[in-house]
Amino acid sequence: MLSLESSDNISVKVIQEAQPNGSNWVFKNEKETSVFSTKLGEVFELNQGVVPNPDKVTKRNISKINSSVKIGEGIFTLTKNEVDLLRLKAVDKKLVKPTISNSEIYNYVCKKSKDEYLLYITDDTSITKESSIYTHLSRYKTYLKDRREVKLGRRNWTSLHWPRNKEIFETPKILVSNWGSKSRNFALELEGYYCKRDVTILNPKKNIGDLIYIYAIFLNSNYAIEWFSKNTIIKGYTRQSSQLNLPLPSVKEVRSNPLYKKIINLGKSLYSEKRAILTKNERKLVDEFYNLFTLSEAKSKLAS
Repeated sequence: MLSLESSDNISVKVIQEAQPNGSNWVFKNEKETSVFSTKLGEVFELNQGVVPNPDKVTKRNISKINSSVKIGEGIFTLTKNEVDLLRLKAVDKKLVKPTISNSEIYNYVCKKSKDEYLLYITDDTSITKESSIYTHLSRYKTYLKDRREVKLGRRNWTSLHWPRNKEIFETPKILVSNWGSKSRNFALELEGYYCKRDVTILNPKKNIGDLIYIYAIFLNSNYAIEWFSKNTIIKGYTRQSSQLNLPLPSVKEVRSNPLYKKIINLGKSLYSEKRAILTKNERKLVDEFYNLFTLSEAKSKLAS
């Protein structure tokens, strides 16, 4: 039996039993002490992806652009073909970042299917007037200068609306879509892909090394799925703060679990193979991993 505390101080007991839908976790409200000593927000910092404003030319913004453009043209978000047509010099190529969108986020891993890049330009980015990127953005200058933050003097007209800190993209992270559905997939991302506003980024507050593989598996577990379904909205836009109270094992608790190295190896296998489904034996291993937290809690109570 595994118990945890929910965000509204109602504790939840998780009873392991076989279910027709394959889930091994059933939630019951009871007053019990949590087996997990920490919460998601204590291990991870949640960040939102870049807000370009605008991504592309649309029906809504085309009337504000004083040049010959077509709906669908990339402004800050470009296809590979659009990037190639810019004929960028080496110094400008560094500003082009591959992206991951929410539709490319699966359980455990991301699977690239879109040909999309982001011009990552901030107020601190130096772009000369001779640059092909400057020429490209100049076509949309009337609209870019009309943005709120630019008119208030808070942004250069060439900058993304909310570029975020590049560190959140270029360090190990776990990604989840901001848009709810029947399931919520969490994917480990280690290749430095950038994300836009449709994705929430979970960045470790401290260097947790290979343990990030374990947390990626944990966040896709039936335990986490059940908690999210009862404590967060699964339709429409998901507010980041609603996820912060998910109870989860601390770094110390994970490292004290005898199976933690096997779970790390499982996470590495899933990532290298870009695999989003566990085998029967792998699912059994994950269940055993959680059962050991339960046994540890039971021994602790007997000793007290």
